[in-house]
Order: sequence, then C-alpha cells, then structure tokens
Amino acid sequence: MWIGTKGGGLHRLDTRSRQFEYLDSQNGLPNNVIYGVLNDEKGTLWLSSNKGIINYDPKTKAIRNFTAADGMQSDEFNTKAFAKAKDGKLLFGGINGLSTFYPKDLVDNPHTPSVQMTNLAINNQAISVLDSASVLAQAIECTEQLTLSYAQNSISLDFAALEFTAPSKNTFSYYLEGAEAAWSHTTTDNSATYLNLAPGNYTFKIKAANGDLVWSDQVTTLDISIRPPWYRSTLAYGCYFLLLGLIFWWSRQLQRRRLQLKYNLELEQKEAERLKELDRFRSRLYTNITHEFRTPLTVILGTSEQMQAQKHSNHPEQRQLSLIRRNGKNLLNLVNQMLDLSKIEHNKLQINYQQGDVLSYLRYLTESYYSLANSRNVLLKIESNQPKIYMDYDAEKMRQIISNLLSNAIKYTSSGGKVLLSVAQEADQLKIEVKDTGSGIAPADLPHIFERYYQADDEISKAGGTGIGLALTRELVKLLEGNINVESELGKGTTFTVVLPIRQQAPLQETVPLVEEVQIASANIEGKSHLQQVPKLLLIEDNLDVVEYITSCLEHDYELVYAYNGQAGIDRALELTPDLIVSDVMMPKKTGFEVTNTLKKDERTSHIPIVLLTAKADMESRLAGLKRGADVYLQKPFHPEELLVNLANLLALRRKLQAKYQQLAFATDEPVASLVDDPEQAFLQKVQQYLAAELDNPNLKATDIAKALGMSRSNLYAKLSAVTGMSFNIYLRTLRLQKAKQLLQTTSLTV
Repeated sequence: MWIGTKGGGLHRLDTRSRQFEYLDSQNGLPNNVIYGVLNDEKGTLWLSSNKGIINYDPKTKAIRNFTAADGMQSDEFNTKAFAKAKDGKLLFGGINGLSTFYPKDLVDNPHTPSVQMTNLAINNQAISVLDSASVLAQAIECTEQLTLSYAQNSISLDFAALEFTAPSKNTFSYYLEGAEAAWSHTTTDNSATYLNLAPGNYTFKIKAANGDLVWSDQVTTLDISIRPPWYRSTLAYGCYFLLLGLIFWWSRQLQRRRLQLKYNLELEQKEAERLKELDRFRSRLYTNITHEFRTPLTVILGTSEQMQAQKHSNHPEQRQLSLIRRNGKNLLNLVNQMLDLSKIEHNKLQINYQQGDVLSYLRYLTESYYSLANSRNVLLKIESNQPKIYMDYDAEKMRQIISNLLSNAIKYTSSGGKVLLSVAQEADQLKIEVKDTGSGIAPADLPHIFERYYQADDEISKAGGTGIGLALTRELVKLLEGNINVESELGKGTTFTVVLPIRQQAPLQETVPLVEEVQIASANIEGKSHLQQVPKLLLIEDNLDVVEYITSCLEHDYELVYAYNGQAGIDRALELTPDLIVSDVMMPKKTGFEVTNTLKKDERTSHIPIVLLTAKADMESRLAGLKRGADVYLQKPFHPEELLVNLANLLALRRKLQAKYQQLAFATDEPVASLVDDPEQAFLQKVQQYLAAELDNPNLKATDIAKALGMSRSNLYAKLSAVTGMSFNIYLRTLRLQKAKQLLQTTSLTV
C-alpha cells in the first residue's frame, strides 16, 4: 500500500508484515508534499507534488521529475485533484489547470547539446573585446587560446548548452586540465571559477547533457597560458646564470686577495706580539707602582688618625688633620680603583656573593651621601616599588658601583637640583636607576662615557675627575653579569641604568642594618639628662649626618628625642607631647608636610610649634609647608644661630599665648567662646564646659576629664600645661577659686 503525505513524503506499508518504508527529500524525492498517487501498467508510480509530477520506479528505485519546464500546467498541484482514465491516461489538477498524459507515450529526449563559452572575467572584472587589457582579440565564443600575465591568475568562465527543450535542466561536466582531476565538476550551474592559478599551461574542457541526462560526446576546450613574472622568465634565468658567473670570478679574485692579506697579516701579527709584550710590561709596571702608592698612603692615613685622636676636638690643628685624612682617603680610593681595573683585565678580581635584602643595603649606601648632597643643596632621594628584595649580591662591588654613580650625579647637579636613586624588581632582574637634574652629557661624548680615562671636553667636566670611575663601574657590572647604559640631555640631566640578574643561590646572611636600627647608635647622639625645665625638642630626621649636626647645635639648650622617619615622628609626638618639633621634609613613610598636617589637626599636638628643614627652597614648597601649619620653614644649609633664634622665638611666643589663655580661661564672665581656627581655644572651652558641670564633685580626677575628651591622662596633662602653663590640679584649683569668688560677689550664700 502506497500512501502520499503532506510533508512526510511517500510511505510504503507491507500489509502482511505491518512494516513501513519511507521515501522523502532525504533519499532522493524532489518534494515531501504528495497530493496524489497513481500507477501505470508498468507498475511505476506517478506522484503529484509541490514540485511537479514525480515518476518513481519501485523496482529500480529510479526517480524522474517533470515540471512546468517539461510542459506541466505548473510546478504546484492540488489535493484530491488526480485520476486515472480507463484507457490508462493519467490526470492531475494544479493551480493553473489540468495536466494529462499517457505514460507509455513519454520518451527520452535524444538530442545531445554542445557547449559554447559566453563570458570571461579576470580577477573579478568582466572582459570584452574592446577592453584595454587586450586579453581577447575576438569574442570569447570564437576564442581558442588565452594568454595572461602572472597577475591575471583568477579566472571565471560562463557557458551555455545549446539545448532549449528544458534549459534549466541542462547539466554540465568540466575540469581544468593541468590543475585538477578529469571531470571533477558536474552541476547545472553555468559558471566555473579558478583562483590564484600558478604560472603554466592549462586546458579547460567541458561537455553537457540534456534534461533527460543524455550526455553529448562533444567536448569544448579552451587553452589558457599564464606567463610567469619577469624574475622567472627565460631572460631572467639567463641573467641569473651570468650573475653566478660573475660571482664565481669575483670569489676567485677575493681568494687571491685573501692569500695576499694572510701573508701581510702574518707579518703584522709578529709586530702585534712585540707590541703586546711591551703593553704587558707597561701593565706590570703600572700595577707595581700603584701597589707601591698604597704603602705611603697607609702610613699617612694611620699617622693622621693617631694625631687626630690625641688632639682635643676644638684644637686648631684638627681641621688640617681632617683635611689630610679626607684627601688621603680620596687618593687611596683612586689607587684601589686602578688596582681593581688591573685585576679585571687579568681576570683576578673575585666575586663574593651573599644573599640578603639588597634594597636595605642600597638604602644604607645612600645614607652616606646625604651630607654631601645637603652641602651642595641637592635633594637626594631613594625609592622602590618593593619593601624588600632578596638576592645574591657582592657587597663591595655593589658599593663601588653605587658610590661612583651617586658621587658623579651629586657632583654635576647644581644647587637646588635633585638626584633620585630608584630600585625596582622586574621579573628576575634588579633595575637600578640613578637620575639627576644636572648639566647633562653632550651627544658627542655619550658613546665614550665608559671609556677609561675619557673626559668630556667642556668646562663642567674639566672641574675634576680621572675618567676611571665610570670605566670601573661598567667593568664591575659586566663582571656581575649585568649591563649598564646611560641616557642624557644637555641642560636637563642624566640617567644611568644598571640591570643585574636576581639569583638566590648564595648562603643567606644578615645584610647591613637598616637606618632605623642604627639611628641612635651610629650617630652617637644619645639624649642627655636635663632638668625638667629644659624644653623637650623632638628631632625628626632620617639622615644621620644631619641628625649629628643638629644635635651638636641644640644639645646644650634642649632635651633631645629622636625619630628616624615621618611616621615614627608622629608616633613619638603623640606619645611624648614635646615642646618643639624640628622635622626634615623629604623622609621615608611620611614627609615633613604630612607630619605637620597630621600633628596640627590632632587636638593633642596642635599647639606644638614645628620647624621644617629642607633643601627644597622654592616658593611652592615653602607655601606648601606653611599652609600645612608649619611655624618656621628653614632652607638647608642653615646657620646654627638662625635655628637657635627661631626656636627661642617660638618658645617666647608660646609663653605669651599661655598668658593669654590663662587670662581668658579665668575670666569671671561667661565661658569664653571658641575663636575661629583656634584649636587651643576650642580645647580650653571643652575643658571649661566639662569642669563647670563637675566643680562641686569632690572626687573629680584627671582621668575622668581625659576620658571625656578622648585623651590619655598624660596627653591631657601635657596639652593643658602647654596651653596654660599650669598643671591640671593647679588649673582646677584656680578655676574653683575663681568660681567661689564669683559666688561671694554675686550671691548671698555663706562661705
């Protein structure tokens, strides 16, 4: 039983086995909508659909399709519009009428079509006889040979079969001989395209079949030749062979010259050996003499140290002895650098690696140059993107590298300039930059800056130097498997960059102590025991030389306490409440500006006078310090007397303010109102308001009011004493007496 469905194709039911089979568009049926099913006397089935009449042979499984192109009323038929006449005629109704036929009268079209070319396109551009490209000498239909350049290698061909019974059903089979297998393409499409053909000769072959798939034996051909580019032409290959001949001749000539040069070189080598032996002699002499320099220098330095130790610190000869020692050490350092260069030349300089925090060691080295920088009014600063950097390093080699770079940077930076040492860890490398705002290096001198004994020919460079320091620095960096380079611009400054590998293979050792750990011990600036009436001064400074210098200026008049950075200074000020604070501006953790801003905004320390010391003397920096509440802003280097006078004036002003606050605090009128931007007045008002409510409390203690004000007991005592000059108990007693006096004068109460 054959069943046509609307959308499911043709179904076959075996009524004995009750098994279904399906025929649809997935296995060859042109359309899945079947309106009617009729059979002919041969047993084949005729199906009406939405895509014409379908003829299906159940025995051979062959499928043929008849559409409007074959004479049907249309491609679309209707439901229930089908019938079979007694004489075998089949009738099918569709949207444009009725199609009738006798199946036995249908025969295949015997005509086999030939093929003609109709259009040509090259590189997606249509080509005609009149085009300037001159590809076609005549119409494509009459062309048998195409000759194209190597750039015209993408071709499209249009063609047509000369069979017009059902043109849309004509089928083509073609291929490009020389580029693909025979008859690779079979399609009803009348166009063929080939892209990026290589230079060579090809033949396009094509044949056609009619709508009943009856193939023609006639094959149409088109020869296509694509010329190679000029560099692959016959002429080009001739030139190549000629060039090879010239190269061969030239190589023979070169070989003859090389033999001549070899002979000359042997003569020169003998002369070079003689000169090298002379150079080795000079080098040995140079090294021996340098060694001999060290002996008298050692004696001079040792003797000067003994003499200096025997003299009193105020002895007039101390200055001359210090001068001898300083210059003797400079000369000894120069001799050592010359010896190190000699050792590097002979591969005798040893590397002594140790593992530790190289950043703390670099900070330690930089500390020794703060006094030199301050003496030249140069701001020296070190910064890093890491808190610690552990690696293998040679302490002595690192000291020599950093010392040479920092001393040069400070030396060639004018007053008011800046030298920055930045240290960063980038992957497995340590990057050290020494950047200054000095005079810079001329472009002509820059390539020679690391050459031994080289000095730039300008007035600045003639000021001093031997040309050894940077040469030794480069050799030391290379010895440590790193590299160094320099960038500079005249008038704007210079940047030296050292890059060293980070390894962690050496034994872990303690590095040089941090500045915080050696702050007091190495400077020998322990505070002296003073009487209580001596003002207490907090010195916040990270440079040990500056700390020692200021200590020598102030230790006889003040009780000194110390802090090694800005944050420690804030903590010490809140803990001790000193009478005065002297602070540097450029410090680690917190700057002097931040210290001033923090302490002036804190009620516990807002009254303390603050003196800022800095090498940054520009107006912008001075205004920044004063705006944050600094009482005095002194420029480094300063005269000791200038500092002492300013401190004395601040103490005198503080005493005048104490008298003013005493008068206001014990006025018999209503409690004094807080003045605008006067934190001390505001503090006194809060104290008075609290005490006014507790005057008749016999158990009132300082801890009670301190807790109410959010202060410690010691902070309250220190703050009240600094503002009024009175202790808490005396202040409370005086306030009660004032209140009693007021009551006796204004009321009738008994004593």
